[in-house]
Amino acid sequence: MQFNGDAHYQCSPEAFVEISTTPGFVAERIGPLLKDPVIENPQQSAVSAWGLINPEVVPAKVRSLVANKARVEYDEVWTQVAPGEFRAKCTLAVKGLPVSAEFTQTVTAVSGDLNQCQWHVDGDYHVLIPLIGRSAENTIFEHLEQAFERDRRIVNNWLIGHAGEYPIAQ
Repeated sequence: MQFNGDAHYQCSPEAFVEISTTPGFVAERIGPLLKDPVIENPQQSAVSAWGLINPEVVPAKVRSLVANKARVEYDEVWTQVAPGEFRAKCTLAVKGLPVSAEFTQTVTAVSGDLNQCQWHVDGDYHVLIPLIGRSAENTIFEHLEQAFERDRRIVNNWLIGHAGEYPIAQ
């Protein structure tokens, strides 16, 4: 299934990329999804995270399939595509289950103020489990809007909590 989302942030695109690849931020962002996540920066402007999925975040009918078995692996790699514009290729795979997602994040400077940016995400996810895969995809889709809103709050709270570390719009 396809998904997309947009948000506006009071920071530069460069700051957004830096924030997005900071291990503490990533732990806050994906914390509820994984039990004891491991987060690394394999290269500049990149982040990887993995760990066992928290069974409490998946639909009840699939919980027994994931309990202490499903390992989530996430990679996010940013590149600058133009002045004030960055793009990340992101992949998420669940080892032990036929679940995956591939998406692109784009962040661009807002015209007239380089300390503001527009973020956009666009991608696809798949749950290929016989009999319940479509139902699980629909459940995930229902939660994506809540996840985007949660992500907006996390970024904004991060900017407030780290005031002075990143150039922000006044």
